[in-house]
Amino acid sequence: MRHIKENAAIIGGNAQADIDFLARINWGLFDVFAVDHGADICRALDITPQALIGDFDSLQERTLLTDDSRTVIRLPLDKDISDLYYACRHLEKKQLYQNIYLFNADSGRPDHFYFNLRAVDLFGPHVRLISRHGTVSKLLPGKACSLALKKGSLFSLLPLERSEGVSISGARYPLDNATLIADTHSLSNISEGETVVYFSKGRMLLFTGDLPDHFIIGQ
Repeated sequence: MRHIKENAAIIGGNAQADIDFLARINWGLFDVFAVDHGADICRALDITPQALIGDFDSLQERTLLTDDSRTVIRLPLDKDISDLYYACRHLEKKQLYQNIYLFNADSGRPDHFYFNLRAVDLFGPHVRLISRHGTVSKLLPGKACSLALKKGSLFSLLPLERSEGVSISGARYPLDNATLIADTHSLSNISEGETVVYFSKGRMLLFTGDLPDHFIIGQ
């Protein structure tokens, strides 16, 4: 019988890493996988990843690839999939984790950030992007989602296409059977406790300003 673990973390290769934030993460909660320059980030944080994944075109410390204690998955330079997408697909195929969290995958180059957000859409809903600002996750149509938010917490709905039948309850700005497109109508809402989001058709991501308290050391 396959043993399913709770959390994996993929540390991306964003060159503008938020080291102060990453140093506060309780990495003991995760099996960590490093994507390309993410291996340098792991080294800076004294984290031992399960594997190094990538074409390593942005890796700075090349000796990390020759350490026999590390699993290295080398990808070709010329390919039609990003290193982070490959890492997500690799972990999805293994089916070993309930949740996969993407770290150091925000900001940096706008095109990289865009496709990292789309990775949440493609591989979600159990794949989430984490930054100091909060969490990006995927919502599913036809399924009411009760948001685990503290009263007063910020959240936004990010429609990726025309999304219909959108309802929000338990929030400062409720909606009832609304249609959202890629505008800012659903930006910066506030939870009033027991917030529930539902939509019947479309594709949407959810941004919440909260992080799980146990993720952060000292909270």
